Amino acid sequence: MLRNVFILLLCVLFLLVCAPLITPVLMGGVLAMLFWPWMERLEDRKIPSGWSAAVMTLGFSVLVLLPISLLLIFAAKSGLAEIRVLQQQWQALPGLGSEGESILSQLSHHPAVLKVIEKVTRFFPVQTEELLATVMDVLKVVGLKLGELLGVIVAKVPGMTLSVVVSMVSLYFFLVDGKKLTIFVKRNSFFAPAQTAELMTQLGVMARSVILASVASGVAQSVVMTLAMAISSSTNVGMVAFLVFLCSFLPLVGSAPVTLFVTAGAFLKGDTQAGVILGAGAIAAGLVDNLVRPWVLKGGANLHPLLGFVAAFGGLQFFGLSGLFLGPIIAGLFVAVLRIQTRT
Repeated sequence: MLRNVFILLLCVLFLLVCAPLITPVLMGGVLAMLFWPWMERLEDRKIPSGWSAAVMTLGFSVLVLLPISLLLIFAAKSGLAEIRVLQQQWQALPGLGSEGESILSQLSHHPAVLKVIEKVTRFFPVQTEELLATVMDVLKVVGLKLGELLGVIVAKVPGMTLSVVVSMVSLYFFLVDGKKLTIFVKRNSFFAPAQTAELMTQLGVMARSVILASVASGVAQSVVMTLAMAISSSTNVGMVAFLVFLCSFLPLVGSAPVTLFVTAGAFLKGDTQAGVILGAGAIAAGLVDNLVRPWVLKGGANLHPLLGFVAAFGGLQFFGLSGLFLGPIIAGLFVAVLRIQTRT
């Protein structure tokens, strides 16, 4: 009895100690599943597992993680600076002072805005000034919340750096000891051997589906939108490209909110030519997603869109940015377990 209590207490203490770093360790395991086929190819060529794991970990860190991390910091700082400028311009908005009135005047006389206002006022008895004032209040609140979010990202850079380091160390050791871990899981699994193998296969497929296909699609969409912004001589190209890449991981929604917001911004500024070019880029980005993702997957398992949507946003809330990957993978494993249970 005392022995069981001691073991339970030790397990609880171990989990408490490891809890702050469980998410980056899980991300290291997911990346290891993604790189495992390449690891096996290197081992087939008689390359020691330690060297193979070190090369892949270092290559991924330098070629992928470092540029993305720098771009994230740059995008957060640039976005925060832009929002602060807008906040300074809209200081008169609570009472709709001179600056607020000038913005409202520009919006109220824009042809595209006039058409929308006419349609809205047909169904709702509201004055144009009241409608525009409400829109500006909403934009102000959104700007404040977005500024807070970007400020949190900038403030958490040291913690994010630690998480990235832990993920890379975990990736290395998962690659080195992957076979031992696989054998341990198969020997101690409470599923039948065939079921355990099915679950492990499903994990690998989901890792490839969520990470590899999403990254390829996100890069392609970012490139398309970057070209559109360069042609239209738009500003903040790097920040928008990164936001397109980041939002591309969201099921159903994707990068559409970012691309449509940028397009609408160009039209509201009166730059119709830039708006048309950016609109074409937004449409092209959506088409590229539908082409690149299936090509990379090549028959890989896909979650139902609703389940993927809920899992991604739930994972984002629970795990942070890593939840965009971990959420759908956990959901895919959950579906695989349900399928096994319904067959037994």
